[in-house]
Amino acid sequence: MKKLIAFELKTAHHHLDNKLVTFGKQIGNKEITNEEQIGHAIDNNKSLILTHEQSIKKLSGIQKNIFYYVIKLCASRDALDTGNIFSNDLAFATQCTIASVKTSLTRLIAKKLIVRLPGKSSRGGYLILGITKEIQMACFKVQNAMVIDKNTGNNLDHIDPYSSSNKNITTTSLPDEWKKINIEPLQYIGFTESQLRQIWNCKTSEPAIVQDSINQFAFGLEYNQKIKNHSRPLNMLMGVLRKGDRWTEEKYISPKERVLQQEQKKRKNERDVMIKKLVEIEFPVWKRKLTQTEIEGIVSAYPLRINTDAAITDALRDYFVKKILLPRIEE
Repeated sequence: MKKLIAFELKTAHHHLDNKLVTFGKQIGNKEITNEEQIGHAIDNNKSLILTHEQSIKKLSGIQKNIFYYVIKLCASRDALDTGNIFSNDLAFATQCTIASVKTSLTRLIAKKLIVRLPGKSSRGGYLILGITKEIQMACFKVQNAMVIDKNTGNNLDHIDPYSSSNKNITTTSLPDEWKKINIEPLQYIGFTESQLRQIWNCKTSEPAIVQDSINQFAFGLEYNQKIKNHSRPLNMLMGVLRKGDRWTEEKYISPKERVLQQEQKKRKNERDVMIKKLVEIEFPVWKRKLTQTEIEGIVSAYPLRINTDAAITDALRDYFVKKILLPRIEE
């Protein structure tokens, strides 16, 4: 019996050792496989970046201008997308037609240098363009190489869009005075921080001018039919602000003045309601106390077309309000 137990224990240990060896081999194989996968991923990433670098270096003309404009917008937002932009924005920035923009954009997307994200294609629609981390890295390498070449005396068209030394392109946040600009009046037409950054990057305007233009344009959207009926009102404003000009409305009333007018109207309405209630309560009492002579003296001052009780009552009420009630309220 003891020999049988010993034999079974020996067999069990043998099986256990085999399982441990097999498990160890599986773990080893998995580690090797994971390392290989990671290695392949890194190699693929490097290969993709190198491919993008080569494509970027070959860009020229409108495609080159659009690509670097998208890179600039992404850098200004510290993001991988441009935010809401319009075809007109691209045409204005690259100084070409909308048709040329669309053709060049299609080719850039085909070259996988720009990604088109979901936007809005209906009336008043917009584009959202993006880049990947690999495109960003490739662009950084190309531009970094250009900066190095520039230091050796070579002539270059661009500098690093992610460099803080670039006076037109920066990844730093907006200055405090620009952050204080209230864009809420125009947010519903697509005016966001992205547009603020675009204006700031142009270095042509000031916060006070931008804020006043936003307020005046919001007023125009409400009262100016030309602006209300425009299919892309945001483009109208951005075209003016990028140049450093101010948007003005002929019959503009500032938000502060509008609030004051609303408050005055509100107080007047409240005053009229109060007067009406006081007349309803006090006028009948006052009228009953009048003598016939007093009534005739008051009514004679009013040219009555029809000498009826209703006309006499109206004349007395008018006298009561102007000569008795209002002076008392003003006091």
